[in-house]
Amino acid sequence: MACYRQKLSLDILSNSDVTALTGMNQRQIQTVAKQTAPHRRPGPPTALNHPARVLLVLVTLRTNLTERALAALLGVSQPTAHRAITALLPQIAALFDNTIPDTREHLLLDGTLIPVHDQSITARSKNYRRSINTQIVATCRKRVVFAGEAWPGNRNDMMVAKATTHPPARITFKADSAYRSLPDTITPPPRTEPKTRQRHIQTRARIEHVLARMKNWQILRQCQQKSDAINQALQAVAYLHNQRISPAT
Repeated sequence: MACYRQKLSLDILSNSDVTALTGMNQRQIQTVAKQTAPHRRPGPPTALNHPARVLLVLVTLRTNLTERALAALLGVSQPTAHRAITALLPQIAALFDNTIPDTREHLLLDGTLIPVHDQSITARSKNYRRSINTQIVATCRKRVVFAGEAWPGNRNDMMVAKATTHPPARITFKADSAYRSLPDTITPPPRTEPKTRQRHIQTRARIEHVLARMKNWQILRQCQQKSDAINQALQAVAYLHNQRISPAT
């Protein structure tokens, strides 16, 4: 097992290998490991140290491999991979502050569909797959500030936004025409104002870029998690996306 631990060590893998497997560099992964490090580890020592367990979970989110395939790829047992994912995924998700900040800056709002295997929380959607609908709020600097709870994919964006987003007073969203009746939301102006409409479309396009970058984590393209784990995966990816674009890292 010692050789397996070395195979899964940040010291052994090059920075390019780490980035290819996780989408993040070694410094960013070490930041995640530091923020989720346990104060005290009860019981006997585990097969993997804490940084290696964090790396394993990040590879899971990035590649969306099954636990059996992940264990074979990284040289650990399937129960070890399962324990690491089960223990650390909620901790990484908890690092994301899922509250809309009280700011005068315009925020961008849009929904996206995520195919999910768990049919108890999904519905047949316009992407012809069983999916969930979630609402994402981001700043104009492409930083995610809110990731809404998963709803069945056949619900329209307006219904899900009203049920899951509860912005404080004086918060204004910029969104597309599907959100016309949502309070405090700026939708595209009429075609009689082409310049204003073009500026709105160009600004709102940034939320589309955010959604595309978040789905670079393959867990959001075909999620195999069950029940509330999809919400945890969504919030974990939102946190990792913010870490990746942070100038400090």
